[in-house]
Amino acid sequence: MLYKTFDIEELEPFNDAILKEIESTLGVKLPSTYVELIRNKNGGTIAFNELHSRKVPEGELLIQILNGIAIDDGIGENNYLLEEWELPKGLILLGGDGHSWVALDYRNYDGDNPPG
Repeated sequence: MLYKTFDIEELEPFNDAILKEIESTLGVKLPSTYVELIRNKNGGTIAFNELHSRKVPEGELLIQILNGIAIDDGIGENNYLLEEWELPKGLILLGGDGHSWVALDYRNYDGDNPPG
């Protein structure tokens, strides 16, 4: 017997209308690389979830979930999360737990591929 595994954090597939609505709500054009990645699997658990960088405390950051694209979930919750965690406007949160985040930084950028 075969068992199907699923990721409870993976969202339903999205279409171009949802993508346009999210971009309009957030006031940004999401990077095409992120959009294409998320089209394959709309968010969910990350297999290789350690980010090593001198820019983060202790040199590493664990990110368990990559936020997918949905109106009321994933990055659709971005503006609420920015307010809830008192984060600066202009960040698009791709994953995190409230204390640490991986984000796209649109604060001083108006192109299609902001720094991460």
